[in-house]
Amino acid sequence: MADHITVAYDALTSDAARWDDIAAGLDEAKASAEGLDLGRGEFSFAATDVADEYARIRTLVIQLLDTGATQTRGAATALRDIREDFESTEAAIQASLAEMWEVN
Repeated sequence: MADHITVAYDALTSDAARWDDIAAGLDEAKASAEGLDLGRGEFSFAATDVADEYARIRTLVIQLLDTGATQTRGAATALRDIREDFESTEAAIQASLAEMWEVN
């Protein structure tokens, strides 16, 4: 039984690391998007609407990437918290059972 629990704990840790990796990738994509700043002067005088739309979409993409990174980091933290909860519950149960056996 203990081997199954260890494997489950390892899976939680592994999954958390994957979410951390995804968050890092989203952070990199956000940094790249932030570097794609084109000013109005880089568009022709007839394309000011295009320049405005480009700026709006770029801002939206940056916000989405930032939110995605925050959410995936939150998922990783939640998985680590679940592991800690399971481990502390398991330890409490083991202590309670040991105490019960010692009393009788």
